[in-house]
Amino acid sequence: SSNVGYKQNWYAENATAPSTAPVATGVGSIALGDSPEALADNMFVFGNSAGLSATNANDSNFIGQFTGYQATNSNSSNFFGSNAGGSATNANDSNFIGTYAGLFATNANDSNFFGSNAGFSAASANNSAFIGSNSGYGAQYANNSAFIGSNAGYQAENASYCNLFGTNVGKSFTGNNIGS
Repeated sequence: SSNVGYKQNWYAENATAPSTAPVATGVGSIALGDSPEALADNMFVFGNSAGLSATNANDSNFIGQFTGYQATNSNSSNFFGSNAGGSATNANDSNFIGTYAGLFATNANDSNFFGSNAGFSAASANNSAFIGSNSGYGAQYANNSAFIGSNAGYQAENASYCNLFGTNVGKSFTGNNIGS
């Protein structure tokens, strides 16, 4: 074979070192990128400033630039995408996947936000699923709800126990216990 004696690399790295070295002080944690931090146990963070200043984030995965940045109480969570889960508070056991998904979300334990801006600035959205771009964006008091579709539940208020399915359904909606 022509590859005899050829050594294959398992990884590639930039020619220059990061401006700020990764920090991984948690037991079993790994941090990769420019200034990422894995300060809690069993964390995996990858991306510029991923996990930076995050607290109480044991057993979590933050992948993407500024993902999980300053997140508080996000144990056992997965945040994937640029800025996903950044500054999220009380987002334990949650999955935020997409650019800006779950950014600034508060009280979003056990929730799943999938799509660009899904759950952005959502408040009191425990046990909820927002699926689609801008779904649940700015939603307030949307516990135990499902918003599925682009802009579903966008800036909905008092939308707990609601199921909103379809593009723009429930946009700026106010009320509880509504299904579509």
